[in-house]
Amino acid sequence: MVAAAAATADPGGSGAGMDPRLDQETARWLQWDKNSLTLQSVKQLIAEGNKEELQKCFGARMEFGTAGLRSAMGVGVSHMNDLTIIQTTQVPHFHNS
Repeated sequence: MVAAAAATADPGGSGAGMDPRLDQETARWLQWDKNSLTLQSVKQLIAEGNKEELQKCFGARMEFGTAGLRSAMGVGVSHMNDLTIIQTTQVPHFHNS
């Protein structure tokens, strides 16, 4: 199903078919995201070829500031969502192993 969504957007690639880094980020998202709502949102953005919105969602990863992670709720590595929270909480485990 994930590969089908990516192939629909870009028959020769694995993402939105717009730029290699964005394609890689969206392909990873489609593989890792288990939240049906955010997963569907990304699939829709890819199908629409909405590069501007995809760039907002996947252009830059959130960074820790003095107040921790802060960002609007939404899809992609630039926003707070189930996947970014899971990834963030796993970092201390890997650094302490």
